[in-house]
Amino acid sequence: MTGEQNSGTWDRRTFLQLTGAAAGAGLLAGCSEVTDQEFVADAVVLPEDDQEALGFAPVAERTERREFSETVGGQDVTATVESAVSVYVSADVDIDFTTETGTATGTATNGTGSVDDVSAETLSGGQLSVGVLSTPAATIAGESLNPLARLGLADLLTSDQAESFLTAAGVGEGDGVDWQRGPTELSTADGTLLEQDVTVETHAGVISGETPNATYLHMARVENDNSVVIAVGIQSFDVEDTSKELVGPDGYMSESELEEARSTVVGVDEALVVE
Repeated sequence: MTGEQNSGTWDRRTFLQLTGAAAGAGLLAGCSEVTDQEFVADAVVLPEDDQEALGFAPVAERTERREFSETVGGQDVTATVESAVSVYVSADVDIDFTTETGTATGTATNGTGSVDDVSAETLSGGQLSVGVLSTPAATIAGESLNPLARLGLADLLTSDQAESFLTAAGVGEGDGVDWQRGPTELSTADGTLLEQDVTVETHAGVISGETPNATYLHMARVENDNSVVIAVGIQSFDVEDTSKELVGPDGYMSESELEEARSTVVGVDEALVVE
């Protein structure tokens, strides 16, 4: 996060030094300068050399702005948070790259910077995509005002606040995430994200739509400086029978297929860097 006091955007470290955990509530009282703040997350991206080595093409980089209001220390506090989203697709074809800034109050704008830019033919057959969300902790007087930063990975999958990120990264059909079945946690594995050891959680379920699809998500989360970073590897494909096992000999995927996909996602996670 970058900050500039004259413009109302503050460096969070400076802010915390001024407030302090114990004195935060007292400093908030009657001080509009610390109750109307802007927090901006650094983008987290897959470098070009790693894109080529891992076989992933960039689909989009975009920012989303949201405004949140809560009561902290007895005073109404408003914070604007700007999150960064990057999306990559495993593909051996040229893909148009787009950038976009979305602005909204309380919700985020989907826009065109998403997996929707990739043709259905390109993504057919369970093509892997990886979405990366970097969102500010937006902490004031020891309390985070950003719901996205407070969500656990399982809660992320069913949260309205996270729907824009998930659809941008390739979950659902672009107009929402409607779980017909699940999501269910299948297993975990070790991984690395921004040089931190993480647990990669694999969840899966069936999403409703014109044609239902089985969707598998390999997710990791870290706290990096002043932001929370979430990386999600996604693989989905259309299904006719929505009652089959998610993984197994008679399921949508075998154990070996699931492990191969997760291993690829773990490799992408390890290569991600703060831009």
